[in-house]
Amino acid sequence: MEELLLLVAIVVILGPVLSIVALLFARGARMEARALKDEIAELRATMEAAPAPKAAPLRTAADSTTSTVEADEEQAPESAPEADGDAQPDAEMPVAEPEADAEFPDEEPAPDAEDEAASGAWGPPPTDVVEPARPRGDIESAIGAKWAVWVGGVAMALGALFLVKYSIDQGLLSPAVRIAMGLGFSALLCAAGEWARRRPNLFEAAAFERANIPAILTAAGSFGAFGSIFAAFALYGFFSPTVAFLALGAIAVATTLAALLHGPMLAPLGLVGSLAVPFLIPSPHPNYLALAFYILAASAAALAVARIRLWRWLAAIAAVGLVFYGIVIMVFGTRGDALPITIYVLAAWAMVFAAFVASFGDRRPAVLPKSDWLATAALVLLSLLVIGIPTMSPPAFLIGVALIGLIVLAFAGTHDWPGARYAVLGAAIATGLSYIGWSVPFYDLYEGAVVPQPGTDPDSFPLPFQLQESVTLYVGMGAAIGAVAAALGLRGAMASVARAMLATGGVLVPVLVLAAAYVRVEAFVSSMGFGLAALLLSGAFAGLAGYIDRTLPDDTADRDHAVAAYVIGALAALALAAGMVFERGVLTVALALMVPVTGFVYSRRPLKALGPVMVAFAALWFLRVAWDPRIVGGDLGTTPIFNWLLYGYGIPAAGFSYAAWVHGRAARDFWTEVLEAIAVVAVAGAFAVVGLHAIDPASVFTPIDTLPEAAMLTLVGSGVSLG
Repeated sequence: MEELLLLVAIVVILGPVLSIVALLFARGARMEARALKDEIAELRATMEAAPAPKAAPLRTAADSTTSTVEADEEQAPESAPEADGDAQPDAEMPVAEPEADAEFPDEEPAPDAEDEAASGAWGPPPTDVVEPARPRGDIESAIGAKWAVWVGGVAMALGALFLVKYSIDQGLLSPAVRIAMGLGFSALLCAAGEWARRRPNLFEAAAFERANIPAILTAAGSFGAFGSIFAAFALYGFFSPTVAFLALGAIAVATTLAALLHGPMLAPLGLVGSLAVPFLIPSPHPNYLALAFYILAASAAALAVARIRLWRWLAAIAAVGLVFYGIVIMVFGTRGDALPITIYVLAAWAMVFAAFVASFGDRRPAVLPKSDWLATAALVLLSLLVIGIPTMSPPAFLIGVALIGLIVLAFAGTHDWPGARYAVLGAAIATGLSYIGWSVPFYDLYEGAVVPQPGTDPDSFPLPFQLQESVTLYVGMGAAIGAVAAALGLRGAMASVARAMLATGGVLVPVLVLAAAYVRVEAFVSSMGFGLAALLLSGAFAGLAGYIDRTLPDDTADRDHAVAAYVIGALAALALAAGMVFERGVLTVALALMVPVTGFVYSRRPLKALGPVMVAFAALWFLRVAWDPRIVGGDLGTTPIFNWLLYGYGIPAAGFSYAAWVHGRAARDFWTEVLEAIAVVAVAGAFAVVGLHAIDPASVFTPIDTLPEAAMLTLVGSGVSLG
C-alpha cells in the first residue's frame, strides 16, 4: 500500500511538471515558426525594394569620365548628338571592363562630396541595406513564454519543499524516504537545467531567451535541495549541526559557482544562501574561527564569479556580507575570538582589494588611473573593523599584527595598484582610532586580563613596574606601527604614481599614533618626553620633504603634492609638540604662531596646500580663545597694555597679518582673502580687548555699559572700516 501511494504521489507531482514542459515546448515551436515567417517576409520585401544593378555605377570618378567624353567629342564631332542619351560607352572608354575592376572591398569608405556628384551623374545612389528590426514582444509572448516560465520555476521549487510537507501531513512515507524524494526531485531539476543549457536550440525564441529556462530550473533545484537538507536537520535530526552546516554551505556555494554557466540569476541566490546558513544552524558553542573561514570561502567564491563575469554588483554584495559578519564576530565574540577576527579582517581586505582593484587595473601604471569609489568604500568599511579588535582584550601581539598587517596591505597594494588609493587614508585613520582605543591603564598587555575597576580588591591591581612594562610595550608598538607606515609612505612617494596619497598616509599614521600615545599615557599633562619625540618627528618630516624635492624631477606627477604632505606633517608635528609641552597662555600663543611659521615656509616654497593649513591653525587659535578668552584665566593683572591680553591677542594678530601678506604676494586666491579676513578680525579683537582692559581691567569681558567702553569700541570699528 505504501508503494502504491508513493507512485500516486510521484504521478501527482510530476504530471503538472511534465505538462508545463510540454506546453512550453509547443508554444516555443509555434513562436519560432511565427518568427521565421516574419523574417522571411521582411527579407522578401527588402529584395523587392532593392534596384536592379547597373554598369554605370562602376565608374569611380566624375572627372575622369567627363574628360573621356570630351576627348571623344573632339575626335568624332559627328557623334555628339548620341552623347546626350544613355547609350553604352565606347570600347576605348575606361569603364566597361568588369573583369579588371571586379574586386572591391567588402566595406567601402564613406563617399565624399565629389564621389556623391559622380554617382548622381551616372545613376541613383546605392541603396543602404537596413537591418530589419526585431519584432517587439506582445503581451501574449510575455505571459506565455516569460512569466509562465518564472511561475513554473517557482512552482517547481516550492513543489520540492511541499513534497516533504505533504508526505508529513498525510503520514505516507518514512522521514528518510521523504528527504530522499525531495533531494531526488531537486537533483532532477538541476539535471534538467544542465540538459536545457546544453541544448540552446530548444529555446531560440526571444521570449524564451529572456526567461532563461536553464537557470530557472537550476535555481529551483538548488532551492529544493537547500530546503530538504534543512528539513532533515531541523525536523528529523538526521544530521549534526556541523554536517548540516557544511552541506548547506556546499549547496549555496555550488549555486553561486553555477552562475558561471547559467547567468546572473543564480549568483545572488547562492550568495544570500551562503550568508544565511550561520543563522539557520544554531550551535550551543559557536566556533567563530570556523565561521570566519566559512564566510571567507563563500565570499571568495562569489568574488571569483564576479570577477570572471564582470559583475560588480555581486562583488559589492559579497563585500557587504564580509563587513556584516565582521561586526557579528566582533560583537558576539569573546577574548578568545580575537585571532579569528584578526585573520578575518586582513583576509577580507585582501580579497576585496584583489577582486575590485588588483584584478582589473594594471600593475604600476605610468599614469594615475581614475579612482574606484565603490572599491574605496568597501575597503574603508573593512578597515574600520580593526577599531573593535582592542575592545576584545586580545594579547598585545594580535593588536600589533592587525594594525601593521592593515598598514602593509593598504600601502603595498596602493603602491602597485592605485585604483583605490584613497583607501590608504581610511586605513590610516582606522589604525589611529584602534590604537587610541587600546586602553593601557586597565589592561595587562602581556596577558590581556582585565584589571578590576576601583572598588574591587586592591590586591588585584597591577604593581607599578607591571604598569610601566605595559606602557613601554604600548609605546613601543606605536613606534613600530608609525615606522612601518612612514617607510612604506616614503617608498610610495619616491616610486609610485599614487605618491600623493601614500605620502599623506605615511605622514598621518605616525602623527596619529604619537598623539594617541600621548593622550593614553599622559592624559593631556605636560610631557617633555613626548614633546621631544614630536619635535624629532617634525624634523624628520621636514628633512624628507627636502629630500623628495631635490630628488624627484620637476616634471614628476604629483611631486608637489608629496612634498606638501611631508611639509604639512612637519608643521602638524611641531604644533603637536607645542601642545604636549606648553600650557595655558603659552600654548595659546604657540598655536597662533604656527600661522606665521607656515607663512614663512610658504614664502620659501609656495605650495598651494599650505593656504588651508594656515587657516586651520588660525581656527585652532580661535577655538582656544573661545574656550579661555582671558588667555591665562582670571589672573590678568592691572598693568595696562603689556599683559597677557596683548600677548594672547596682539601677537597672533601680527602673525596672521604677516601670513596674509606673504600669501598675497605669491598668489591672490580664495585663501588669501580668508587669511586677510582672519587678520582683520584678530587685529580688531586685539585692539578692543587691550583697550577695554586699559580703561577698566575688571570689566573687559562684561557687558558694555559705560561711555568710555562704547567710545573705545566705536574707535576700533571705525578704524577697521577705514582700513
